[in-house]
This record gives sequence, C-alpha cells and structure tokens, in this order.
Amino acid sequence: MRSWQKSSYCGEGESCLHVAASPDHHVRLTESSDPSGAILTLTPAAFENLIAALKSHTTPTSVTIAPAHDHDAALRIHHPHAPTPTTITTTPRKWHAFALGARAGEFDHLLAPLRPNAPTGTAPSPHHHTHPGTSPARAE
Repeated sequence: MRSWQKSSYCGEGESCLHVAASPDHHVRLTESSDPSGAILTLTPAAFENLIAALKSHTTPTSVTIAPAHDHDAALRIHHPHAPTPTTITTTPRKWHAFALGARAGEFDHLLAPLRPNAPTGTAPSPHHHTHPGTSPARAE
C-alpha cells in the first residue's frame, strides 16, 4: 500500500489533494473527496514541471487545470499526454492548499528520486497517511 501525503496547509480531517510516489517512479495525485476515486499519474518530468510552476507562480505545462463546467467552483486537473486519460476534480481552495505546500517544499522529497545524485530535500510532511478511500483495488 502506498503512503499518501497532503499539504500541511490542508486542515486535519479535511478532504484534500494527496500525492504519493509509485513503484515505477511516477507520482500519483488524487483528491480524497472525488467520488470517482480517480488517480492521476504524472511522469517524473511532469511532476517536476508542476512543482516548479507552482513555486514560481506560473502555469504548469505538464497538466491542464480548467474550471469544471458541470460543478460550481470546481477545477478539473489532467495530464494531457498521459497514456490513460484521467481527470481529478477538486476545488480552488484545495488546489490553493496544495500549491502552498508545494511552494513550502513539502513535496520536494518526491523529486529527489527523479534526479540522480539529488539531495533528498525537505522531510515529508507530518500529514503522510494512507489514502482515506484506499481499497485493495486502489492500493498498489
């Protein structure tokens, strides 16, 4: 079972965006309250681009973030070049909490395995946990 992490800027017990490393060195992103249970898989380069863009307050080129027209104040996030098109749905507030965590370096430890001889970065957030909706079908 993978260990999911959320930003420390997301309140305890709240549904939030979660990230986890996968055995194939990709990074998974999910929204704990997304009823579909979708998990977006990002390549190492796509995740690195996402984190760099969030830190520099620019638009990432690796994922598309767009308003969801069928939900009020919802955002849809997907990786346009992923082999399997997956979209997760979140809110601007949850996306903002994730972005603040990225800017604070909370997910940098996930970048280190992507770069040979890279420093390990910051320690994982105290908000590591098993994804609340993890079931045997979702665990890897």
